[in-house]
Amino acid sequence: MSKWKRSADIRETALRLLDLRAHSTLELSQKLQNRGFPGEEISELLTSLAEQGLLDDEKYGIERLRTLRSRKKGRRKVEYDLISRGLKRDLVERILARFSLDDEEETARRLLQEKGFLHDDSKGRRFLELRGFSYDAIGRVVRDQSIDMGP
Repeated sequence: MSKWKRSADIRETALRLLDLRAHSTLELSQKLQNRGFPGEEISELLTSLAEQGLLDDEKYGIERLRTLRSRKKGRRKVEYDLISRGLKRDLVERILARFSLDDEEETARRLLQEKGFLHDDSKGRRFLELRGFSYDAIGRVVRDQSIDMGP
């Protein structure tokens, strides 16, 4: 297969993958490697796609943050997810700056209410920890619930 034909194939494959859903640079690179494309050509293509604005880790990360927040995931879960998808730590921190502690607390409070854990501190704490909420948000929500219930 000629280099030109292979370049067209790798580009077509990448665009098809991006058409299905957004990908981080690492995710797209891994998928192309798994399909047997050479690393050097993958690297060139990823650079080209980024220059064209078709591959943008920051936009991907922000969209992923929105998705995970809509699924009521906490800050720690979002952070882990973004890092595991290949986003650099400094980029993840910039993205997470959009996720305030107040937003996280409100989400945690609503989630506890929906699940019926408002009056059970230990179950509520464990539930929120598994959903990736920060310990600060969990502590504040549980403390606020205790204050609301009174002595």
